[in-house]
Amino acid sequence: MSTIALSLTSSSITTAGSPASITASVTNSADVPARIVLGAFSNANTTGPDPRTWATVERPLREIGPHATESFTITVEAPTGTGAGQYGLRFIAYDADRPPEEYSDQAQTLQVIVESGKGAVAASRTAPWWIYAVAACLVLIVGSVAFFVLRSPQKAPPPGPPPTPSATPSPASSATPSPAPSFTFKFPGSQITNFATINPKNAQIPLTGCKAPYVQRLARPGDTTCVTTQSAQQAQADNQPDVQDSRLLKSNVFTTNACVEPFKWRFAWDTDQICVTPETATRTWFENQGYPEGHA
Repeated sequence: MSTIALSLTSSSITTAGSPASITASVTNSADVPARIVLGAFSNANTTGPDPRTWATVERPLREIGPHATESFTITVEAPTGTGAGQYGLRFIAYDADRPPEEYSDQAQTLQVIVESGKGAVAASRTAPWWIYAVAACLVLIVGSVAFFVLRSPQKAPPPGPPPTPSATPSPASSATPSPAPSFTFKFPGSQITNFATINPKNAQIPLTGCKAPYVQRLARPGDTTCVTTQSAQQAQADNQPDVQDSRLLKSNVFTTNACVEPFKWRFAWDTDQICVTPETATRTWFENQGYPEGHA
């Protein structure tokens, strides 16, 4: 008759995504100390996962004195991916110097219950491929619509009432006028690669074709529209790349041919996309209609 007795505090244990524990009591009824092992084993004819590797026994080998009882803590944790269900475990307390099979008739069975969705990390759900395809199509459609909307030409500002010119031009001042400022510029979006120096008072500008005191606007090479000196200077100042850089809509990923409010396209010619103030855009429209009438 065996002198080793084993009992469990429960016949079942439930794992819910974290380790669960029970207590086993092992008694040595012999008159001498014994080296006793508490081991975990699978049930006979077990199929599927082997639960014996799920159990951890605290200090499984101990020397128990005569007629003494030791408590063993058993921790059970189902590995990640274990399906829901019940799994059987057997625990046997046996003499460390003898095979455990000799004590199998005293084995205690523990049912390990793995709950559905517990004890395992849920697999990441990958969205079906068609969801990504639909999303890509929507992005393409929205992008195309925004592209064509932003590419549509801006309308020239509606003309306001033209300023009333004085009947008699003011006589030129007898004082020697200070030289007008010069600007070095390049026309954005054009095929021009050479820089030019514009100075309405300089001999480089062809002043023929306009009645004094009007000069050619030269918003681009060949622009012979007659305007005031101040308007010609403003046109050259507006053409400056650094000026335009501050007025172009940089947040537009489809095109840079849009102006930051309140700036508008100048439309000195049909495809002129220089950003100017609304006042300059309106004045340019009147100049294109022939006002001021400064042609020779």
